Amino acid sequence: MYRPSLAEYFQRKGVSVSASKGIGRGECFDKAPIQKLSTKYSKSPAQIMLRWGLQKNFCVVAKTATPSRMRENRSILDYYLEDEDMIILDSLTSKEDVKKRDERELQSKIT
Repeated sequence: MYRPSLAEYFQRKGVSVSASKGIGRGECFDKAPIQKLSTKYSKSPAQIMLRWGLQKNFCVVAKTATPSRMRENRSILDYYLEDEDMIILDSLTSKEDVKKRDERELQSKIT
């Protein structure tokens, strides 16, 4: 999940956008759209999401201690996601998701 309006705001200001949990420990990998794109491009779900981040002009940092995953994570420069596939991935974050996340973060600051 990302915050589209916040990312766009900072990018317009020339500020690089990154995430503290760029691929969220694989929590979204089992979602059907990601699985379909993984098959379509013959790439892992992690590679699909990392490529999406690059094409969104985010600063993509993949954290792993596993050498095979390190190699896999580097193999995202040999293809591009088509525009319609980017739209599909963008749609995985709904306004409701962002609202719930904002509410949780606000609540954690209060308590």
